Formats: sequence, structure tokens, C-alpha cells
Amino acid sequence: MRERAERRTRMLGEGHLPRVLVTMAVPGIIGMTANAVYNITDSIFIGRLGTSQIGAVAVVFPLFTLAAALGLTFGVGAASYIARCLGAGKTEEANRTLTFALAGTVVSGIAFMIAAGVFLDPLLRTLGATETILPYARDYGQVFIYGSIGIMLKMCLSHTIRAEGAAVFSMAGIVIGALLNIALDPLFIFGFDMGIAGAGLATVVSQWTAALFLATYFLRGRGFLAPAISKLRVSFRIVREVLGNGGPLFFRLLLESSAVAIINTAAQPFGDAAVGSVGVVLRVLLFGSFVVYGFGQGYGPVAGYNYGARNFDRLFRALKLGHIWTTMYALLFAAFIVGFAPQVMRLFSADPEVIQLGSMGLRIIHSVFPLFGFQMMALFTCQALGKARLAFFIGIARQGLFLIPLVLILSRFYGFVGVLASQAVSDVMTALVGAMFTVLVLRHVSQIRRRNEVRDAQPALETTRTGVGNAGG
Repeated sequence: MRERAERRTRMLGEGHLPRVLVTMAVPGIIGMTANAVYNITDSIFIGRLGTSQIGAVAVVFPLFTLAAALGLTFGVGAASYIARCLGAGKTEEANRTLTFALAGTVVSGIAFMIAAGVFLDPLLRTLGATETILPYARDYGQVFIYGSIGIMLKMCLSHTIRAEGAAVFSMAGIVIGALLNIALDPLFIFGFDMGIAGAGLATVVSQWTAALFLATYFLRGRGFLAPAISKLRVSFRIVREVLGNGGPLFFRLLLESSAVAIINTAAQPFGDAAVGSVGVVLRVLLFGSFVVYGFGQGYGPVAGYNYGARNFDRLFRALKLGHIWTTMYALLFAAFIVGFAPQVMRLFSADPEVIQLGSMGLRIIHSVFPLFGFQMMALFTCQALGKARLAFFIGIARQGLFLIPLVLILSRFYGFVGVLASQAVSDVMTALVGAMFTVLVLRHVSQIRRRNEVRDAQPALETTRTGVGNAGG
């Protein structure tokens, strides 16, 4: 098993690059798509319960995002450093990083569960729950909160497993959780007559199942790395690398949760149909985004490994392919959603007002979705290369710098259309920031490569000079 793990890891730096990217990215894309299908299916089943129930899902969604953000902070941050350590041959440092990430996920999960459980009702009102939506949001949210550690562990484990090249196993865990969730949703919601609380329970059971499956990768010694309590010797460098590289994603998702709460609040004056339609639109947008996120999960270890191994030409080729592939996909997805917006909305609701508002929202937001690849490739690259400050800025740019202020401003002047348009405008501005930062990173890597070439040329030059001198003697 260890020899196979070593071969998988070496593949990141030695295999045929397009094939390696596909091998690493396709499992991530399948896993994330399975997650997206579960999210969409969950919304469809809940939509059969009523408009207020759809609104409840939209209200609780920021809490789900926040829980996932905690797991991703440790998972993505550790994966970035683990990939670079493996590229540089630092196996023990990679083991200590993995152990710290898992311990940090559990501790932060317990803190989240306690805090969110105690302040659930005030949180739900802050997140945009109306009086008619609040009871359903409470039923859905409290089940999810008390089982949220499973969601966080699944996120952390899937990324750290992928960091050593085991993308297929990581995908399997995610797919198992998603398929189980899809199967349990109608059983708990309708079969056991649990309503919206059944949807929350289905999520918790499926996510814990996925987390336990992923944990067997390390428990059964299938990986190159082996976390253990004895390896929980945390250094400042590990903490800085994990939180420095995972922190930008956390703040991005935290701001995303805040932005969704503000959007829900801005949509409140237009009724439950407006809140519900916004929730559906954002779920569809997330569905499309998950494919790009899945590609990033495969691209990150490849970029980080080759950066750690100082194989810069391979890194540049991977970045170029990533931009081409993600942009082509985003263009095709956007064209489909814009062309079939009403049909998509009818999958979620029979309410004519929800369909009308949601169709408008889908078209406005997805008209600029082809730029999404530029945003994400910049973030993926900065995270993979350990450029924490640049990744942090990109991570907070869309929601913190652009989206939240735009929602507050445009909703005041243009009403519900302004709420929707704020998403599109912020995407355009973030894509410009991402393109600029990608250029900065490329210049930085090019400078390192030139310095290495000069340094490597020095011994050869000295040898030549010595040989000439000896010949002359």
C-alpha cells in the first residue's frame, strides 16, 4: 500500500500533465457534482412542502456554509502545505500537519455546535427569517447544527486525502454521502412524515457516513501519511501554513454567509416568494460552481507539488490548462441556465411568483458566470503556492469588498432587481482582481525560476574556469 501511495504522489510531478490533471480533477468534479446534485435534490423535495419551507432552506444555508468553511479551513490549508512538503520530501512535517488539521477540525466543530445551538433563533432572524419562515428554519437548523461536526470532518478529510494523490478515494467518500442523502431525503421527509426536519436529519446521517468512510483511509493504513496523537506536536510554521492558506477560504465563506443573510434580508420586503426564489437561484449557482471547485481540488495538489519541487514549467502549463478548461465549462453552463431559466425554476416550485422572480435572477446572475474561472483559478493558485495574503484578498474580494456593499446600495435604488444585479456586478469586479493577481503570481514564480537558473549555472561556470586554468598550467 505504501508503494502505491508513493507512486501516486510521484505522479503529481512526473506524469503526463493533462492526464494527471484529469486524473486528479475528475474525481473532485464527480464528488462536487454529487454534492451539488444532493443540494438541488434536497431543495426539490423541500420545495414540495411549500414556499415558506424553501425560504427556510435559504435562511439556514449560511450556517451550513459556515460549518463547511471551518472544515475547509483546516482541510484546504493543510492540503496546500502537505502537497508542498511531499514535493520537497518532508514526510514527517506532512504527517504533523495532517494531525493538526484533524484535531483543529474537531475542536472548532464542538465550538460551532455549542455557539449556534445556544443562539439559534437570533441567528435565524439575523439571516433573514420572517415570522412565517422561522418555525421551519428552526426545525431544519437545529437538527443540522447538532450533527455538523460530521460535515466538517468530511470536508477536512476529503482535501487532505487528495493532497497525497488519492483523488479517487476522496471522491468515493463524497459520492457515498451525496447518494445516501438523496435516498434518505424522501424517506425521512415523506415516508416518516418528518417534514423539513427530516431533510436536516438526512443531511446529518449522510455526512457522518461519508466522514467515517474517509477516515478508514488513514485508519487502515492505505495512505502515504499516518496521523496519530503522538504526532500532534504543533509548530508555529504548521499553524501559520494551515491557517494562513485555509484562512482566506474561511473568510471568503464567512463573508459569503453574511452576504446571503444580507440578500435574504434585502429580499424580505418583497415577500416569502422573493426569499425562496433567491435561495433557489443561489443553489443553482452553487451547482454550477461545484464543478469548478472540483477541478480546483485536483489542480491544487498538482500546482503545490510542482512548486515545492521547483518544476515551474509544469506549474505554468497546469495553470494555463486550468484557465482554458474552467472558462469553457462556465460558458456552456451559463448558456444552458440563461436559455432554460423558467424550466429550471419549475423543478423547485409550482408558485408562479417564485418561478417568475427566480427566472429573472438566474438570467441576471449567470450572464457573467463565464468569468467565474478567472476568479477561482487565481484563488486556487495562490492557495496551492502558499501565497496566503494574495489568497486572502481574493477570498474576501467578491463578498466583502464588492457584493455586500452593492446589495445595500443597489437594493435601495432598484429594489429586487438591484438585489440580483449586485451578484453579477461583483462577479465582474472579482474576475478583474483575480486576473491581476494571477499576473503577479506568475511574475513572482518567473523571478524564482531565473534566480535558480543563475544559481545552477554558477557551479558549471566555476568548473569550466578551473578546467581552463588547469589546462593552462
